[in-house]
Amino acid sequence: MGWGGSSPNSGNARPLVARAAQRFPAIGLRCPLGDVADLSMTGLRARCRGRPALQPGDAVTLVIESDTQCIRVSGRAVWVRRVGLRTFEAGVQFFDVRPGIAAALSQLARYGFIPAGGVGPAVAEAPPAAARPVTATVEIEDLYAVFGVPRDASDDTIRETYHILARRYHPDVCTEPGAQERFTMISKAYSVLRDADRKRRYDAMLARAGRAA
Repeated sequence: MGWGGSSPNSGNARPLVARAAQRFPAIGLRCPLGDVADLSMTGLRARCRGRPALQPGDAVTLVIESDTQCIRVSGRAVWVRRVGLRTFEAGVQFFDVRPGIAAALSQLARYGFIPAGGVGPAVAEAPPAAARPVTATVEIEDLYAVFGVPRDASDDTIRETYHILARRYHPDVCTEPGAQERFTMISKAYSVLRDADRKRRYDAMLARAGRAA
C-alpha cells in the first residue's frame, strides 16, 4: 500500500505514490489522530475512530517522544480514507528530515525505542528493560486563530465571523496580496468548525496536543 491510492469511500482520491522507506508495524504508539499503524523514516499511517479533522495537504508538526528522548519532524497529511464502518486511516508524510532525525526515526520504527547511547548501526533486537513506551503527539493548526475568535466561541460567532471574513477576502472582490490563500484557509477552517462532529473531534485533538506540550 502506498501513500496515495483511492477507495470508493475516501472522498480524496490521489495517485498511488510508494513510500520511500521501509515501514514497520507500530506497537503501542499513538498520536492525536489515533493509533499509529506503521512508521518509517519518511512517514506514518494512523488509524482513527471517526473521520479526522485533518484534510489532505494540511501541515502538522510531529513530536515523537519518550521520557528522555524527543524527535520533532514536520509532516503533511497526504490522504484520508474510510477503512471500516466508523474507522478511517490517515497517511502523514514527513519532509525536510535531516539525516540524524531520519536515522532516529528508523531506529524508532524498527525497535520501538531510540538507544540511549545514540543512533548507530549496532542496535539490540529487543529494547532494554528500562525502556518506556514511546508516545506521539501532534501540534495541530489553530483554526480558531484563523477567525481571531477564542476557542469557546459560540457557533453564531463563528458563523458571523466567517461570513465577514469570506466577504472581505473573496478573490473576486479583494486585491490584497495573499487574498486567495487567506480565503482558502478561512473556508477550510469553517468546513471543520461548522460541522458539530468534526468540530468535537478537532477540539479533542487540540486539547490532547495542549496537554502534551
